[in-house]
Amino acid sequence: MPFPSGTPVVTLTGTLPSAVAGTGYGGQVVLTPSAVLTDTSRHAVYPGGGKADIVNGTFSTQLIPNDAAGIGPDGWRWYVDLQPSRGQRLSFWADIHGANGATIHLDGLVPTQAPGGGTVGTPGKSAYEIAVDEGFTGTVTEWLASLVGREGEQGQQGETGPQPPLGAAGAGPTIALRSDDPSTSNARTPTAHAASHGTGGSDPVTPTAIGAEPAGTAASAVAAHAADTTDVHGIPNTALLETVSGAQAKANDAQAIATATAATDATSKVTAHATGTDPHGDRAYSDTTFATKVTVTALNGYVDDTAARIAAVENGSAWLAALNVAGNATISNGDLTISDVTKGYRFRRGGSALDLEATGADLILSNWSGTGFNGTQRAYDRYSADALNVQHAGKREFVAALYGAVVHTIDPDGNQLGFHGNTPVSRQAVTGSRADGSALASLLAALDALGLIDDQTTA
Repeated sequence: MPFPSGTPVVTLTGTLPSAVAGTGYGGQVVLTPSAVLTDTSRHAVYPGGGKADIVNGTFSTQLIPNDAAGIGPDGWRWYVDLQPSRGQRLSFWADIHGANGATIHLDGLVPTQAPGGGTVGTPGKSAYEIAVDEGFTGTVTEWLASLVGREGEQGQQGETGPQPPLGAAGAGPTIALRSDDPSTSNARTPTAHAASHGTGGSDPVTPTAIGAEPAGTAASAVAAHAADTTDVHGIPNTALLETVSGAQAKANDAQAIATATAATDATSKVTAHATGTDPHGDRAYSDTTFATKVTVTALNGYVDDTAARIAAVENGSAWLAALNVAGNATISNGDLTISDVTKGYRFRRGGSALDLEATGADLILSNWSGTGFNGTQRAYDRYSADALNVQHAGKREFVAALYGAVVHTIDPDGNQLGFHGNTPVSRQAVTGSRADGSALASLLAALDALGLIDDQTTA
């Protein structure tokens, strides 16, 4: 219904249960006030209610709440009439209260008594409230669904209606076919009629009728094509085509000419090379001589000196300021760096301490059981590249000196701990009561088993 500006309204919304109206249903909800409503503050009169469409069981509409200020007469109520397109129609009186702009759900409505005239007495309980007093639990929508009875049993089949008269096939649209009519048993085999469609028949099938070429058209076209010697498949003159034997003869002639030319050319070039002064451009002098024996003797001295220097490096009597190895390894100023474009590591002595450093990836410390990086590899420590984080795998033993007696043990594989020489144990359970002190005794025993304390208490 239309409302003047400023009229307090609420939105009533709800979903009808399938027990009331089935599945995928429509219909409408009709809302009617118990009296003609007046609004003294806005000088408005609302003579009727309104309605909302039910779409897939859901509806929503706006209306004036019963407790809206300035709306009369006193004691008026809304009549809610649920009219689904399928299923049970239900209706009831209700007080719909709410602040301006509020949303009221169908489940929140409580069916109440119809408003009546005369002296106002004590309001009686609605049927829904009586049902709740009798033990019903659920919303008003669920209560409405409970009022719908189960579907009744199917009634007896009625008598057979009048049947059309029996007759022969083709007797008329209102005549039923007799069971012994010949059309029910005759296979009606088609009569041979191919001759009627042939040439000279009563209904011949012509090439034109089926889009075919007239007889003889293809044969004449093939004959014309075979006799033609010009413009056949785009060739202006077929007489100019080369035969297999002709092509082979021309290829043989071309090969012989090429072989003779190549032989003559090769002979002349070899002769020019043999008589040339410096055919390779690598002679030491402008004349025809190569390096002399004196020059070779000097070269021997250089070779001997190089060999002596290499021997000194190998024997440790000579030192290199730096060594650059072809690849990704570098030794410089006592630092060994091994890296590529993505990751690497180095042993560095140039800092304040001796450093083992990694870059570009996590640093993993591991050991192999074999002697040539083979056998079983055991990874012990991981130093993260992207966080200040270290992980250790395997049992960790703390000793006073290497290979000495174990003092403390942390065993993640066995999920056990042991301190001060105690045998590692799993997680200890503390039991007992705090009130009588048994829990404290259990705790002392657990700590003593771990080796964290030496329990010397007495009872």
